[in-house]
Amino acid sequence: MTNAKKRGPQKVENRSKAEKCSVASATCNDKDFKEPSATGVCPQAKPQTKQMVVAEQEAIGEDLQREPLAVMVLKAINPFECETQEGRQEIFHATVATKTDFFFVKVLNAQFKDKFIPKRTIKISNYLWRSNFMEVTSSSVVVDAESNHEVRVPNNIIKRAGKTPKINKLKIQPCGTIVNGLFKVQKITEQEDRVLYGIHDGTGTMEVLVLGNQSKKKCEEGDKIRLTFFEVSKSGEKIQLKSGPCSFFKVIKAAKPKTEMKSVKSTHIKSVFLKKPNAAS
Repeated sequence: MTNAKKRGPQKVENRSKAEKCSVASATCNDKDFKEPSATGVCPQAKPQTKQMVVAEQEAIGEDLQREPLAVMVLKAINPFECETQEGRQEIFHATVATKTDFFFVKVLNAQFKDKFIPKRTIKISNYLWRSNFMEVTSSSVVVDAESNHEVRVPNNIIKRAGKTPKINKLKIQPCGTIVNGLFKVQKITEQEDRVLYGIHDGTGTMEVLVLGNQSKKKCEEGDKIRLTFFEVSKSGEKIQLKSGPCSFFKVIKAAKPKTEMKSVKSTHIKSVFLKKPNAAS
C-alpha cells in the first residue's frame, strides 16, 4: 500500500512532464507516460488522433490556441511550394478579420484552401499564435461557422487590411513585423543569389531584399512588386523588407504609355506595307 501511494503521485508528475516536453525533449520513456487507448475509434482515425496529440505536445509553449476563433476571410492567395520545418510542401497565405481587427495567416496545409473563401466566416481552432500572425498547421481544425455565428467586419477594418502600408510607417516598425503590399520599383541591384529592389512612394524610399529562387523573376524599373509575408529587418543602420522561406513575391509589369504603343503600332504597319511590293515581285 505504501509503495502504491508513492507511485501514484510520481505517475501524475511524470505525465505532466511528458505533456510539457517539446520536440527537443521528446525522448520521454513510455513507462512514464502512456496515451490512453481509444476504444470505439475506427482504425483509420487512430493514427490521426495520435498525430494530433503529438503535434499538440510539441506546440506547448508556442502559444497554442485550442479554443475556436470565428473570423471572416478577406483574402487568400493560391498555394505555392516552399521550404518549411517539415520539408518542402505547399502552403498559402490569407488575411482574416474579426469585428475589431485583422490578422495575417500562414496556412501550412494546402488542403484548407477550400475553406479560405473571401467573405466566408470560418472557425479556426488548435492554431498557433506567433508574435504578429496566426499559423494554421496540419493539426489545426478549420470549419464553416454556423449561420448564427457569422462575423460582420466593419468597412474601415476591411480597407485597412487591404491597404499597402506607407514606407515612412514601415521604417518605425519593429524587426519581424509582417508586411503585405504593392510597391513601385525605382532601382534594381542584382547579385548572385539575391536582388535588392529600391521602392518608393510619396513618403520616402526603402530597400527590399529578395533571396533564393524568387530573386530570378524578371523585373524592370517602373514595374510594381507585390510582397506577401515579407519581414521588416535591419541591414547595418538601414531598415529594409526581407523575404523569408515562406514569403511570396510577384512582379506586375508596368503598362506601356499610349504614345509608345502608338509608335510601335505605326512602325509595324509601315514595315508590313513596305514588304508587300517585294512579296508581289
